[in-house]
Amino acid sequence: MATKTTEVWSASRHDTSYCLEWAILDVERLADLEREVTWLSDILDSRGFPLERLRRNLELAADVVAERLGRDGETVAARLRAVAAGVANSGPHG
Repeated sequence: MATKTTEVWSASRHDTSYCLEWAILDVERLADLEREVTWLSDILDSRGFPLERLRRNLELAADVVAERLGRDGETVAARLRAVAAGVANSGPHG
């Protein structure tokens, strides 16, 4: 039986995967990370999910990308950080 904690973690893992994909596609000019994260923020906010957690998740994802990919990941990490800063300043809970 899934607990509320495992349900939140599961959703977060999927959201993180999408955010990483959107960040890579954004750098390749095939997606708009800011638009996609705004859409995700709106959905999460409507469900009462603390947007601070999304912001922190994006920052952590940027750190991991930078650490694991080095110079190759710098642009992706920078995009994740920039969008994370926008999440921190948006929404009624932000």
